[in-house]
Amino acid sequence: MKRFLIACLFTLAAAYADAQTTGNYYVVIGAFRIHDNAIRLTEQAAKLNLMADYALNSRETFHFVYVLQTNDRARAYSFLIKIKATTPFKDAWVYQGVLGQLTVATPKTDNEPPAPELQPQPVEPQPEAPKPVVQPDPIVAPKETQPEPKPEKPAVKPEGKAFIFNLIDAKTKEPVVGEVQILEGARATQYQAFRSNAPVQLKTPKNADGVLVLSTIAPGYKGETRTFTYQAPNLPEGKVGPNDEYVIDLELERVSRGDYVEFNEVRFFGNAVVLQPESRNELDGLAELMKENPNYKIDIHAHCNGKQEREVTTLGTSTDFFAIDPTKNKKVRLSAKQFTQQRGEVVKSYLVSQGVTAKNITITAEGGRVPIYPNNSTLAGRNDRIEIQIKKGK
Repeated sequence: MKRFLIACLFTLAAAYADAQTTGNYYVVIGAFRIHDNAIRLTEQAAKLNLMADYALNSRETFHFVYVLQTNDRARAYSFLIKIKATTPFKDAWVYQGVLGQLTVATPKTDNEPPAPELQPQPVEPQPEAPKPVVQPDPIVAPKETQPEPKPEKPAVKPEGKAFIFNLIDAKTKEPVVGEVQILEGARATQYQAFRSNAPVQLKTPKNADGVLVLSTIAPGYKGETRTFTYQAPNLPEGKVGPNDEYVIDLELERVSRGDYVEFNEVRFFGNAVVLQPESRNELDGLAELMKENPNYKIDIHAHCNGKQEREVTTLGTSTDFFAIDPTKNKKVRLSAKQFTQQRGEVVKSYLVSQGVTAKNITITAEGGRVPIYPNNSTLAGRNDRIEIQIKKGK
């Protein structure tokens, strides 16, 4: 019996270790620190006939709400695109790992032998220690007077005034990860960028009026702009925190996307018409959705950052959609519209190579006319993106 229990223990431990190494694929529609919000979203998904559940991601201390758990990567990404295309959960993503916790307890048995009793050991006689030789007291030199320690310098007070810019989802009231940009006046071209939801120190502005302009940048949310005075902030969203910092709570609205699907992982190499390798997962998911629904038609909207002409690396004679090959790729100079047209053509070509009917795919080259972030912001690179508009034919 004892051997059987130990064998089971090792089997469970090995299975758990393997799960931690590889993990499952989860199609996640939301992540919340607040337990009640996870329950609420699970119930909303159930009303849409989705088999939703939630579990704690202990490493991140978030409750993940998911609608599929599988060890099949292709199935996960295919279902992800379906969720984005046919439900309100446009921000769904695939999480690979372990949700929840598995605790393996060491089994107790009643057949363990009792611990052996300790037997007293005979004590061997020890030789008598020699008597110490008495030495005369040494002459001790007088101690030097030690200088008294100098008092510590007081801590230097940080320059400027403390602020906290909290970005909050207007609907769920959950914190939003993003960036706050501070400009000295509406016409300023230089700005300071700060992480949201954390204390920051703002230095006294150089302009005489002390006027600052606050802009928010958070993926998937509409940007907000506020103007306030540095010396006496008086925003209605503002309040004074426990450490005399000025706290500004900004509620952000999600971007309405309709039937558009924005990919999380479809990305190109910089200034290139070549896809990065991680793009394959979501494109394969889209291909599966299109093959399962032959009446679906899609319009590929390709965007780039900025409207300027640029030198671009194209596929040339290469047939590898996901790797740079200097011996086969070709460099050409393209306008922003031509650039995005070629990126759209590459996405279409890959989908067709996976069995999607070519006539069901059209391309709209947007160039740089529809940015979602300012062209000079730290998130400007995300203006390079592919969006899919799905038209469900009969």
